[in-house]
Amino acid sequence: YRIPLFQGFSRANSPSGVQLKYAENTNFYATLKSRVDSVIPVENQRDNFRSYFKITYLLAFYGLTLFGILNATSALEQIALFIFMGLLIAVIGINIFHDSVHESLSRNYRINRFFGFLSCSLIGASRYLWYFKHNILHHQFPNIKGMDDDLETRNNLRLCPTQPWEKKFTHQHLYCPFIYALTTIEWVLVKDFCTTPVSFLKRLDC
Repeated sequence: YRIPLFQGFSRANSPSGVQLKYAENTNFYATLKSRVDSVIPVENQRDNFRSYFKITYLLAFYGLTLFGILNATSALEQIALFIFMGLLIAVIGINIFHDSVHESLSRNYRINRFFGFLSCSLIGASRYLWYFKHNILHHQFPNIKGMDDDLETRNNLRLCPTQPWEKKFTHQHLYCPFIYALTTIEWVLVKDFCTTPVSFLKRLDC
């Protein structure tokens, strides 16, 4: 996913070209990393047998569920399997797609690339655009309104204190699960075609 066009982005420049200023370097990252390493030994953070075992049974469940959908004998059966498939896709997205595109699944670039391609084919998303949306817009500008694409909810949810307050957000904790259930549809049909490319083109002054 090391796409040359994306290499021009830096922590000092937002997708809109706004200059950002960060505080002086602190020991936060080093402290956080050392605490993580104390819980999960470095040698177990990548190429872990349990991770590959998890991938195997998730892909097996996906295949069995797809087989069940194609061979269901009633609409009720299909609906139940579609719901299960939706949950399964979310789990595959977090455990296979996310980790492989972050290159944290394996030390071998080809293995990460293979599982990234395989998982994105199963869930229907673009791994190239997600790399830009997540690794750059989100991780380099976390929780910064107008820069972190994960905060964009079409004004349906308020996810950071700098977003304007509206009365409808009072009970968002009750309805947000239903909105999040539709995020994959928005991701594939809207963000991959509109939001992410527009942010990218703005950065290139197109």
